[in-house]
Amino acid sequence: MVRKEEIIFKMVIGDLLIQTAAYAAVIGVTIFIFGMLQRGYFFKYFTVRTSFGRKFMVKIRSPLTDYFEVGHFDQGFIVFKHNKQELRLSIRDGSGFYKCQAVNWIDIDEESGAICTVDYKPITGFDPVKFSDLLTRALMKPAIESNKEKIMFLAMIGIGIGVLVAIGLGYMNYMKLNEVLLTIPQTISAIQ
Repeated sequence: MVRKEEIIFKMVIGDLLIQTAAYAAVIGVTIFIFGMLQRGYFFKYFTVRTSFGRKFMVKIRSPLTDYFEVGHFDQGFIVFKHNKQELRLSIRDGSGFYKCQAVNWIDIDEESGAICTVDYKPITGFDPVKFSDLLTRALMKPAIESNKEKIMFLAMIGIGIGVLVAIGLGYMNYMKLNEVLLTIPQTISAIQ
């Protein structure tokens, strides 16, 4: 027979889960709307921030507006995508990088294809569209990317599933223990 306390406990847990899901949905929708209003900047920044320094933000300066992309180093070149085309720029001494919002940035002029300093002076006259095919042909071998991000992501999912399973098993054990504890006084009274 189900006790009144168990029914109240289940109702409270159910209400708590519904309220938590509602708050999570509101927070998720808000983050999604902010990401869309910023034209994808938030998600790119989040990608760079969670890469632990392996990636950096590329600010592509054009006469009308600035575009933001995610870049990484590949065999001495800066690699990033712009207008669905992968571009490569050679960097000599690491100049042009600066730190902003706790991530590394580099500015690139869209018209000249040059890396710019913070004071808008171009460092080199490299044309990424003209030389991208030449660099791709020269680097014919495929790049070996680190699987650390994938492994960390899968580990986080595994830990989350493990926590949920542990909570479920703990709840089931709690219910069994509660049922056993309820039968002890009846057993004692039946023996006497």
